Amino acid sequence: MMRFGAGMIAVMTGILLAQGASAVQVMTVENVEIRGLRYQSRSELLRGVKMTAVPGGIAVDLDTLRSALGDSRMLKTSEIRTSGRTLVIEVEEREPARIAALRRGDRLVPLELDADFTIISVNRIHGKLGPAVILEDADMVKGTVSDEIRDIYRLLDRVRSLCPGLYGEISDVRRRGDGNLVVRLNGRRTAFVVAPEAVQFSRLRFIVGYIDARRMRPRRAALADTRALIAE
Repeated sequence: MMRFGAGMIAVMTGILLAQGASAVQVMTVENVEIRGLRYQSRSELLRGVKMTAVPGGIAVDLDTLRSALGDSRMLKTSEIRTSGRTLVIEVEEREPARIAALRRGDRLVPLELDADFTIISVNRIHGKLGPAVILEDADMVKGTVSDEIRDIYRLLDRVRSLCPGLYGEISDVRRRGDGNLVVRLNGRRTAFVVAPEAVQFSRLRFIVGYIDARRMRPRRAALADTRALIAE
């Protein structure tokens, strides 16, 4: 939601007529101050906003500013107002809670989700938020993720409580067509295949210890019940 504070119109220096006679609102101020940023950088928030140094200060194109704020997935609310000769932009950001990566051909597009599984950032990660879940197009549902993917995140939450050491090593998790998960750990080539159950991650911890003790670097290790099939 975007709001406009009182007194904003008082410092507007004019309305320029762009090509096609569409009105463009431009405000000249001495400073632009942004309040409330916790995750985004100033340049990230103002990307695409037209601002020009002019005699007496900075000319800000308000149309592009409104568009930038309105298009930002990261913002919960925003307000534009003035304080003397300063343009104040007050924002409240959504809080990143989870990481995903959307497969696009041979590359992965990083995504951030909030606690409600809403996608709030594309191509930029604002902090270490745990393992990434690898997504396919079918896992995306109108700006959020499918129930199956949500279940993976909830499972990882349980793993974090049960096996915090192992959780900290998990790089990414991918769901296979049969419902099993492919888990990769930081700095290891092994793809661990496990059922989507918290107990399987407890077993995985012991398999990792077994592999390390024997200095093995298998390509794949599949866990089934109390056994593990390790492929060199």
